[in-house]
Amino acid sequence: MGAKLKDKYKPDELRTESQWSGLGLRIVVGALLALFAIGAIWFGDWVFAAVVALVSLLVLWEWCALTEVTTSSLMRPIGIVALACLLLASQLGYWPEAAIAFAVMSVVLLLLAYGFSSRQALWLAFGFCYSAFPGLALLWMRQLPHGAAIILWLVLTIAATDIGAYFSGRSIGGPKLAPYISPNKTWAGLLGGMAAAAAVGMVFGKQLAIGMPWRLAALSSIVAVVAQLGDLTESAIKRGFGAKDSGSILPGHGGIMDRLDGYVFTAPLLAFALSLPVAGNFT
Repeated sequence: MGAKLKDKYKPDELRTESQWSGLGLRIVVGALLALFAIGAIWFGDWVFAAVVALVSLLVLWEWCALTEVTTSSLMRPIGIVALACLLLASQLGYWPEAAIAFAVMSVVLLLLAYGFSSRQALWLAFGFCYSAFPGLALLWMRQLPHGAAIILWLVLTIAATDIGAYFSGRSIGGPKLAPYISPNKTWAGLLGGMAAAAAVGMVFGKQLAIGMPWRLAALSSIVAVVAQLGDLTESAIKRGFGAKDSGSILPGHGGIMDRLDGYVFTAPLLAFALSLPVAGNFT
């Protein structure tokens, strides 16, 4: 893997392009993705479910390609079919059954991985969880009484985090956040992302007439930190496999995983928090 890393991954110190190169393309593609996401959230129901299912399946596909789960085996098709069935069951309202099926399939994949000492099966098991958890969380939250507003807030908060981190990190620079995992990320970027997320939370709270909107601003800042942890997790996986991007489907952004890494931890954790009795007033 070390040789492969040197061949495919070029450290930031050796890159010669401008730090703002490709910014225009990133903005255009990002704006189109935002409009697409907002439209899916607005229409909800099967439109939103179809988008979440498609994205989750693409994430699993990219994961398999990144972690070298080969298409010649049945592992990738099995994982994709299982994920599609799981998302369909959840959309039809079979949440207890979907949760049980998710747990059973995860355990089976892990047992296969350890039982047969299959590295591919192990990565597929992790990829199944990586793609299924956020998708299931988003589908469940969209069905809540104020689900559209909750998910819109989450999407805008993560988008603000990415934008704030991108511009503040590249403009200010300074100490690196995790130099070995992701050399581009800085503490200034993290703080800038948190500030941008807090601003979204404050505005969102005022628009919805939520009492003490600063609480939503504080929660948005926490979401920003969790989103950055998801970003670093994906960066660590890519670095381990010697890849700069998870794919090339999104010009200027890389792959689907690169664009949605902020939801890996935030969506499941938010869904769990909203399932608690104390969240009754918010939902």
